[in-house]
Amino acid sequence: MNKIKNKMISVYAVSKKTLENISDVYNQIYNLNFIGMRFFTVYGPYGRPDMAVYKFFEKINKNQQIQIYNYGNHFRSYTYITDVISNIDKIVLSLKNKKKQNINVVYNIGNPKTVGLKYFVKLIEKYSNKKAKIKYVPKQIGDVLNTKAKILNDEKKLKFDFKVNIEDGLKHFSKWFFNEK
Repeated sequence: MNKIKNKMISVYAVSKKTLENISDVYNQIYNLNFIGMRFFTVYGPYGRPDMAVYKFFEKINKNQQIQIYNYGNHFRSYTYITDVISNIDKIVLSLKNKKKQNINVVYNIGNPKTVGLKYFVKLIEKYSNKKAKIKYVPKQIGDVLNTKAKILNDEKKLKFDFKVNIEDGLKHFSKWFFNEK
């Protein structure tokens, strides 16, 4: 029996890679064009309430306990929504003037700077003016320790940029969050 190379431990990651593989096959067989976008921990106003940014702000401000998996030793490429939109615009504009051609590409849309979970929570405490009630717990099965967006050649050609750092992003999010409540 052959062992699988590049083992993935996340069902989420496998589902994304499977879709990319299916797109590649359809592109080769039927000459269908595909543009994929890998988003890395997108946050900002009107974000999903099931994401860590929203959940942590919500629970900290209700004096509820938050669970920090892997004892806080995770790192993520947090990407503010305006940076995501700006880079999607670059993709769309690059394709607008091209003649129809065989296109099959996946773009990484994520801030290449990773942020530690402990620092992330400290910033939320700062912008909430409240101390979090934290329960440190072990790593979840299938959880990835470090997500880091790699800016590849296609992204470099389009001059992807990420202007909003985590401090400013969480400050903007907090202003929206507290005005919505």
